[in-house]
Amino acid sequence: MGEQLSQTTEGINRCPQERKEPLSMQEIGGLIQDYLRENSFLPARLIQQGGVVDFIKPRTESAGLNECPYTGEDCRLEQMLEIANRPFCIILAIHPEMKEVIVKVRTKEDPRKSADNEIIFLESVSPALDSIMLGQNEELASRIKIPKFLGSKREEMPIFCVEEYLEGQVAGGIHRADPEVLDYRDIEVLINFMRFFQDQLDYEKVKQTAPEANFPVVDVCKNYLGDFSRRREKLESCLGRELVDAMEAILRKNEDLIRGGRAVFSSRDINSANIIKTKSDQLVLIDWERTGFVNNSAFEYGFLFADLFSNPELQAKFLEAAKKVNKDDPDFLEKFRSDFLFNRGSGELCYWLTASENASSQEEQKICHDAITKFSELLKAAITKSDIWAEEPLTENERASDSII
Repeated sequence: MGEQLSQTTEGINRCPQERKEPLSMQEIGGLIQDYLRENSFLPARLIQQGGVVDFIKPRTESAGLNECPYTGEDCRLEQMLEIANRPFCIILAIHPEMKEVIVKVRTKEDPRKSADNEIIFLESVSPALDSIMLGQNEELASRIKIPKFLGSKREEMPIFCVEEYLEGQVAGGIHRADPEVLDYRDIEVLINFMRFFQDQLDYEKVKQTAPEANFPVVDVCKNYLGDFSRRREKLESCLGRELVDAMEAILRKNEDLIRGGRAVFSSRDINSANIIKTKSDQLVLIDWERTGFVNNSAFEYGFLFADLFSNPELQAKFLEAAKKVNKDDPDFLEKFRSDFLFNRGSGELCYWLTASENASSQEEQKICHDAITKFSELLKAAITKSDIWAEEPLTENERASDSII
C-alpha cells in the first residue's frame, strides 16, 4: 500500500487517544478527503446500503492496459459532507499499488468500539481462522473468504479501515435474500462455517489471539425481554393477544435455557446484505463491526434464516441443515425457535408493519403485505411448533409441557 499507509497501521497496537470535542460535519468531510489524498487513494464510488455514488470518471477507451483504470476527478466536498453525516461510510477507492480497495470510515463517535473491534478482528482473528480452516476443512477454506486487512487509522475520529475489495454479487438486502444468488450448496457451506467459527474461536482462543480487543459479551435473553416488551403492541395487532401471550410464556420458560448457554463467538451479522458471491464461487463475508460473544449458539443462524422468507423451500432446508450440523446439542431447535420468536422473526414482522404504514405506492404495499403474511405464518408456526418448527418425535412430556399454547 506504500509507506504512508503502513505508517498509519501502527495505531492498531495503541489505545485510541481520548476523544476531543465532536468534530463538525465539515471537519469530518475534510479529514476523509485528506486521508484519501495522503494515502494516494482515488475515490471511485461510495457504496452505501446498496446505493452507489460515482466520484470519478472511468478511464477513456484509449487508455493503455497498464494505466490506472480511472483517470479523473477528486470527489467533491459536498459529497464527503453527505456521507460524513452517517455513522459510517464505505468507499471503493483506487490505489496505484493495490488497485481497488475498500476504505471503511467510522464518522461518528462509537462508544461500543465496534469500529476498533472490526479492525482487530480483520487484522488478528481472521488470519488465525483462515489458518485453521486451511488445516482442518479444505471445502470451507476454498469457499469462504473474509477480506484481508490492509491498514487502518484509529487513534482519533474518524476511524479508517482499509480492506481487500472482492467483486461479486450481493446476496440480497438486510431484510430479504435474492433468490437468484444463493443456492442450497451455498447455504450448507455457510451453515458449516457458522458452526466451525463457533467451535474454533472460543473465549480463551479469541482473547489469546487478540488480547487488546474488547469484544462485547451479549446477554441475548435480556435483549429478547426488552425487544418483546417494545414490540408487543405491534405483534398483538397482527397475531392477536392469545398468540402473543403464548410467546411470552415461551420466553419465560426458556430464560434459564438461554442464560445457561455457554458464550460463543459470533459475527452477530451474517445476513444476505453482508454476503458477496464472486465469479469464482467464493462466499465473501463482510462487515465485522458487531462481532462479539453471545450466550445463544443459535443466534448466529437467525439473520440469514429470516432473510430467506421469500424462498420457503430454501428456508426450510436452511433450518434442517442447521439442526443437522448442531445435532450434538439436544436444545438447539428450541434455542433457534426462541431466537426467531424474540429476535429476527418478530423484529422483521414489526419492520414490515412499519414499512407498510410508510409505503407510498401500491407496489410497495404489496411487497410489505406479502412479507407481513409470511412472517405472521412463520411466527404462528414457531409458537405452536408446527410446520418447519415441528419436533420429531415429541414425547408425551413435551406435549404436556406445551399444552399452554
